[in-house]
Amino acid sequence: MTTALGATKDPSGGATVLRLVGPSADRRLDAREVYLGRLSPGSVSTQAHALEVAARLVSDGRLGAAQFAWPTLRYEHVRALRAALVAEGYAPATTNRVLAAVRGVLREALRLDQMGALDYERARSVESVRAVRRLAGRQVTGHELATLFSSMGQETALDLRDRALLAVMVAAGLRRAEVVALDLGDFDRTTGEVTVRHGKGDKARATYVGLEFARCVTGWVDRRGYHPGPLFCGIRRGDHLQDTRLTASGVYRILQRRASACGLETFSPHDLRRSWISMLLDAGADLVTVQAMAGHTSPTTTARYDRRGERAARAAADLLEFPTKGK
Repeated sequence: MTTALGATKDPSGGATVLRLVGPSADRRLDAREVYLGRLSPGSVSTQAHALEVAARLVSDGRLGAAQFAWPTLRYEHVRALRAALVAEGYAPATTNRVLAAVRGVLREALRLDQMGALDYERARSVESVRAVRRLAGRQVTGHELATLFSSMGQETALDLRDRALLAVMVAAGLRRAEVVALDLGDFDRTTGEVTVRHGKGDKARATYVGLEFARCVTGWVDRRGYHPGPLFCGIRRGDHLQDTRLTASGVYRILQRRASACGLETFSPHDLRRSWISMLLDAGADLVTVQAMAGHTSPTTTARYDRRGERAARAAADLLEFPTKGK
């Protein structure tokens, strides 16, 4: 059985609607499953949802990603999908995420000999959406960080853990999924080296925390103990340490609670990463070095986190005086 995939023009004048007749016929190896299987655990759900969006648009809402015949997609279909995503108001980042997921599946279809090289190259050539938009998130200032650190003592296990957690996120710029995945052996107390074994894209890297930050982590490790296991664990009421690993959502709640207790504007874990990149660039670190430390594939990605231009623009605007009579 073959699956027909056709494109028709919406009579209302909207984007081209792609219609798929019948489910996926080739069940030898599913290109979608192979693609998702190559992703890091933290990316699977995001990209699986992106493929659901693509399948819904391409099949006019009749098929899910698991039933869709991905190897039958061609250039005109991916082009129409891009137009449909834009027409439906998806943000550029979401549109590009969906297109990246589709390209990933088609790449696996090529490797599985389920589509030809020319059809693949044409389909993958559909460009991403470009948009100029404001930087997401906010800068966490040095004053705010000093307030947070000073609010956490060194008596309770909860304070010691949260102080060490903040130190690693501020000084090493780790994503929250990366920081909760750290094991005791991933922190070297003699050098301050932090080893990220499963970063975004399942890439490993090493980064470092400075002396004062390393002392925060060492203080927590002394309280935690030196048995193998997660570096950051859960803590029950009464300062009782658990064997369970701290979760990514737990990190978010800790930061929200700590900021609120200090009377600070709340911030996300990724805001700390943004601030870390800007602080490194402010301190004179070169872009390529910061790119490697952040685990970014391209320096362009790292440059998007740089807030120096934003601050310079605000400072320049302050130079203008409000016009008054007599001047």
